[in-house]
Amino acid sequence: MTDRPMTNGRIHTIKLWVNAFIPSTYTGAETVPAGKHAGKTMLTTLWVVNRCFLTDDRTFSNNVHAQSRLHSEVEIDVQKKKVVYEFHHCHETVEIDCTSGEEKCRQHGDTNHMHFENFVAAEADGTFSIDLKASAKNPCLTVANVKLAPNVDLYGTITIRLSADNNAATVRFEGMIETYPAFEMVVAFNGSEVGQPVFQLDVEEGATAANITGAPTRPVNVEAVIKREPAARFHTDP
Repeated sequence: MTDRPMTNGRIHTIKLWVNAFIPSTYTGAETVPAGKHAGKTMLTTLWVVNRCFLTDDRTFSNNVHAQSRLHSEVEIDVQKKKVVYEFHHCHETVEIDCTSGEEKCRQHGDTNHMHFENFVAAEADGTFSIDLKASAKNPCLTVANVKLAPNVDLYGTITIRLSADNNAATVRFEGMIETYPAFEMVVAFNGSEVGQPVFQLDVEEGATAANITGAPTRPVNVEAVIKREPAARFHTDP
């Protein structure tokens, strides 16, 4: 594995991502008792009885590949003032038998309702903004082939303002998220896949999967100054 160096000490690209995930520390989770997933955590508090689903088996993470129910990612070239790419993904939902741990369903959620839009690059002051709307659901929660799961929703405006020396960025998210599950937003520079958090919000106290019916009700208005990490030298792991 080879590190990517920070080129000539400045920010060239900004990658940011927002995740919704079910943490292993969620109070409604229990330990899987048997099977190949034994020791992981599972969600047992759905309003549909006798249905158990694996959590994302993690806490907050700054890695772009961290498992999530919903992952929306965008990269901006701040020199060319354009969006390089956007990427949306739902890691597999895994339903298991609550007692034996045997898998009953394994599917990816639909990403058709996850997108960035309205990108604006201000020429004068190094400010960028983009809107995010994301919605996804549990693809395994069906009864008689009817999908019962409500959507996990979030929406908001992301604003990025570069520092005068191009070594830091002030990043703001203003929008709405669900009270369940947990959410995180992370920013990385110059192609790094490990970033720094803008916010990390756990499941709201008392909230369950039943709370995601309807529009999101949890306002978020957070700003963080993310500094560029010192330039790294190439090295190759043995």
